[in-house]
Amino acid sequence: QREFLASTDERFRPVDVDVGPDGALYVVDMYRGIIQDQIFLSDELRAQALSRGLDEPIGMGRIWRITAVEGASTAARPQFPSSGVKLLKRLEAENGWVRDTAQRLLLRKKGRGIDRGLSRLVTQDDEHAAVHAIWTLEGRGTLNRPTLLKALANDNTSIQLAAIKAGHKLLSAEELLEMATQSSDSSIVHHATMYLAASNHRDDVIEYLASSLVKNDTDGMRRIAIQAASRSNELTLIDAIIEKGWGKAEEQSAGFVRDLTSQSFRATPKDGDVLLDHVLQQDQRWMQEAMLTGLFEVTRDESFSRVVLAEPHIMFTNPPEGLWPAISKVRRAFTWEGDDLTAGAKPLSPEQQRRKNKGEDYYRSRCGICHGSDGKGISSTAPTLAESEWVTGPSEWLARIVLHGLQGPISVRGEAWNSVMPGHIGIEEFDDETASGLLTFLHRAWGHSGRAIEPAFIHQIRKETTDRVSLWTAAELAELEINTHYRRYTGTYGGGPFTLKFSYDGRNLMVQSVFFNGLMREDKEDHFFFEPRDFKVEFVRGDDGKVNAVRVAVQGGIELPRISD
Repeated sequence: QREFLASTDERFRPVDVDVGPDGALYVVDMYRGIIQDQIFLSDELRAQALSRGLDEPIGMGRIWRITAVEGASTAARPQFPSSGVKLLKRLEAENGWVRDTAQRLLLRKKGRGIDRGLSRLVTQDDEHAAVHAIWTLEGRGTLNRPTLLKALANDNTSIQLAAIKAGHKLLSAEELLEMATQSSDSSIVHHATMYLAASNHRDDVIEYLASSLVKNDTDGMRRIAIQAASRSNELTLIDAIIEKGWGKAEEQSAGFVRDLTSQSFRATPKDGDVLLDHVLQQDQRWMQEAMLTGLFEVTRDESFSRVVLAEPHIMFTNPPEGLWPAISKVRRAFTWEGDDLTAGAKPLSPEQQRRKNKGEDYYRSRCGICHGSDGKGISSTAPTLAESEWVTGPSEWLARIVLHGLQGPISVRGEAWNSVMPGHIGIEEFDDETASGLLTFLHRAWGHSGRAIEPAFIHQIRKETTDRVSLWTAAELAELEINTHYRRYTGTYGGGPFTLKFSYDGRNLMVQSVFFNGLMREDKEDHFFFEPRDFKVEFVRGDDGKVNAVRVAVQGGIELPRISD
């Protein structure tokens, strides 16, 4: 067996098919050699296409008309009467194009006789005519309860389904509940459930939604319908299912709670503090994590803006033990007056925050004397640190400078300096913890959004510079490996044709794939950008902080697992 329509011409690109007014089959052929988006067109495929001349011609799309070998249709284009009442007959035609066209024309016709005729078609046995009649009445704004109830009483489920879709606003909550609980057809049940959204403030509706979920928790379509029905009252539903003992820490259960929370937060982000309260009220860890993940998913939206709270939420000031990995993802979604977490920066864990505070105290007592409490420096004494490339640049430079010092000449934000800064390595209290806290403070002070520095990083720098006795110079620092934290991202992700391999060359993160190769630019922590293809990725970390996947095209993108280091 093979397709009835095929071609040896590589430019043949059938993209759509439909039945025409004459009963023939019409196929839309894009007729183009190259159809991939540039991001998916690898260098190898591009070379193949050019070698075979597939880049031309363009603008040659065509439509193929296909008829039967025997008895080919020669029917002329159907004629449609000007009379609306006579036009009703066309809704009973065998040809779908004729029925669709008649419905379109009837939407513009006037006359009560048309509505009466449409109502009669609804009660007939012709499924196609009845369905078209229902939607024509809905489009004309003349679908009424008597006609709707007759359609719902029909034994044909297609007619019933069209009726509930078109006329659900004419039905009471009691009627929808009856259909949701009594119908033997799953499509009717799902739609009746979904349309209960307008009545989800009622106790009996919430009771039904919760009970239905608990009893049918493996029915994916029902879960979708229940989620839609809970719109604007998601938290009440969460409370109801918990009350019924629904506590399955399974992927599908957690996914449902996550999606409910996302739906609620996306609709009313200003009520984010209420959602945070709800998270704290849960006594099951998996439920808390699912809700926090739901909040986090909304922050991926391009249009998302941080929610401004009246005051810091206890979730962030005194986080529950063991829940920080999930809380940290949500923290950046909220801010308040006096908040020092800049937009886009990764929140600090309680331990990192403790070290940062220690580093800030050290700065105030030791460094601020010369560089100023505001980090703007003191004229003729020390340069600014705020927005300085020496602070926001490679941590490998900054760590060596604070340990062993720096001598000029250097340039700071375009200003020349030729003085000396002594190192702190000889100060007893300047241990790895204090040094990492100082760097973290500098990375986050004055609007900076740099990464947190761990004591292990400082320890490694000390180990590499054990024999160092002189101050560093700008020329020496320029020769060092930088961005060594990129090593955490190296490895192979995905599989098959969509495999991404990341490597570190001593300064940059490089990507290699069948689609593109080259340098990745760091946008913010764990987020990178491949400029030639407008391609973004986000490296995903597990609860242990290790990178275990990469998400392609951050918002709504696919997640590729890490398959090797």
